[in-house]
Amino acid sequence: MGTDHPGAVNAHLYKIPSVMAQSKRIIPHILFPGLIAGVYVFIVCYALGDYIAWRSPGFLLGIAAIPMVMIRDAGSKKSLRFYYAALACCVLAWIVPAKTLLYLSLVMALCFLADSAVGRINFLPLLAMLLMAPVCDYITQIFTFPIRLQLTEWAGSLLQIVSTGVTVEGNTIFHRGNEFAVDAACMGLNMMVASMLCCIMLLGFYQKRLDLRLSFPLVAVLLAFTAALNIFSNLFRIILLVQFAILPDHPMHDVTGIICLAVYVILPLLILVPFLVKRLGKPHIVKPGAETDPHMITMAHICLAGCVFLVAYKIMLPDARPSVSVPDVTGYQTTVMDNGRHQTGKPRFACLCKTCSGILLYGPSSFHLLARQRVCVQQYPRNPDGRKNGVHGFAAKGNGQAVYGLVVR
Repeated sequence: MGTDHPGAVNAHLYKIPSVMAQSKRIIPHILFPGLIAGVYVFIVCYALGDYIAWRSPGFLLGIAAIPMVMIRDAGSKKSLRFYYAALACCVLAWIVPAKTLLYLSLVMALCFLADSAVGRINFLPLLAMLLMAPVCDYITQIFTFPIRLQLTEWAGSLLQIVSTGVTVEGNTIFHRGNEFAVDAACMGLNMMVASMLCCIMLLGFYQKRLDLRLSFPLVAVLLAFTAALNIFSNLFRIILLVQFAILPDHPMHDVTGIICLAVYVILPLLILVPFLVKRLGKPHIVKPGAETDPHMITMAHICLAGCVFLVAYKIMLPDARPSVSVPDVTGYQTTVMDNGRHQTGKPRFACLCKTCSGILLYGPSSFHLLARQRVCVQQYPRNPDGRKNGVHGFAAKGNGQAVYGLVVR
């Protein structure tokens, strides 16, 4: 019987009501989450466009990691766990208007949206989005300051065993007339976040493949081990660069960092992660519960989107963020100049830094400095593409003391 036969036409007509009924059930489940997601995208473009480091390795790896590590349980009860967490972040961001807190509110809101739209999700996508935050890059760059000093000392000691004429001053190694500064802007410790995201991607891949899951404490231990591997790889990277005199402008400078990352971080994780998932992973048991009222979920999304937008609006108001001052370093004098900058130092050692608004997080620590008294101040006021971001960092050392921290905006 052909399609032009009256019976075939009637059969197609009978299917139309069922297709329309199915569309009425599906479209609301797609349209409303898409609308809420569009609101959050608008907030990101409006308030966080100059905050997120769009081209950074951490952000790009995080975007690739989210779908790779997400595991959903469609049969589980729709949860309000991320809703309450997002509201708490909104309250905190309203009290202390910082873009980092707004980013955290958006992360929790997006997790709540995913929980409602596709089913209860695991915690790995949340970890990936948290590591994507620019503040994580700057925390590793600033608070790894003492680690860089220690790595420089260890590398210098090892190089002195096999080579002569090696001297170490602070975070600088002098070898055969060349000067190598262990700086956060170089590859190495700057790849800490990227290495952790690679660990999460491998973990998500093997959890899906083996249908087993690691508990959060085990994942935290695995990430800490990844950080230790990254530090270990940087020690060998420094030794290779200094021993073979590979200067920063040489193509092998970056290639050496990538090779060390692959050999000393990625390769051990390729062996360790599947072993841990097989030995310590447990099958996930879905525990269905009473269905949450869909109208309550809808109202919760509308309420949360409004709260996040109000927080973003307040943060974007001029002079909405509190101002902070530059902390004093023992033995050094800070002078406010006419252009608003602060001059810190001694007659022979001076540096300039400019205060900015936000939350100041810093911690003093003591270090043994070799050879001579030095001051080193590092600032990170812009993204690699030249745009301003929301995090300013500094690290200063002198007179046996060090002060390091960052301003979160």
